[in-house]
Amino acid sequence: TESYKIPTAHLAQSKLQQLQLHLSDVRDLWRILQCLQQQPMQADLH
Repeated sequence: TESYKIPTAHLAQSKLQQLQLHLSDVRDLWRILQCLQQQPMQADLH
């Protein structure tokens, strides 16, 4: 039936928002990793 159809546009939009959040998390992680690589390794980081 028509009412049972999945709201594909809304689903794609929510997935896109989740992906953007995930990408920003990955970007922050990458920035932290690069900062750590620039500093001399310390024992208390492990």
